[in-house]
Amino acid sequence: MILSAKTPSPISQQPARKTPNGGLLAALSLAWELGYTIAIPIVIFAFFGRFLDKKFDSSPWLILIGIFLALLISGFAVTKKALKIIAAAAPTSPKTDLRNNQPPSKNNL
Repeated sequence: MILSAKTPSPISQQPARKTPNGGLLAALSLAWELGYTIAIPIVIFAFFGRFLDKKFDSSPWLILIGIFLALLISGFAVTKKALKIIAAAAPTSPKTDLRNNQPPSKNNL
């Protein structure tokens, strides 16, 4: 049987299903992303600090400063991502009507 381009495939007709591991996959994805957010600056700044320590014969001070800066940068990045996730997950509260900054009427609740 030859399928024409106009014939929809049976796969595209199926409704989207939630996977049972959807929450697990999202959590693993977040953990992977946060791991890179922490690891990449530490590796870059540590290597750069080590390079400068060898060049200026100031071991271990510049590598320690590099690691400290990397931890600060990573901390800010992780905090920013965490606040973004918390804001996205926070339920919206009907405390004020955004159209006119008035408390919601009983019809809107």
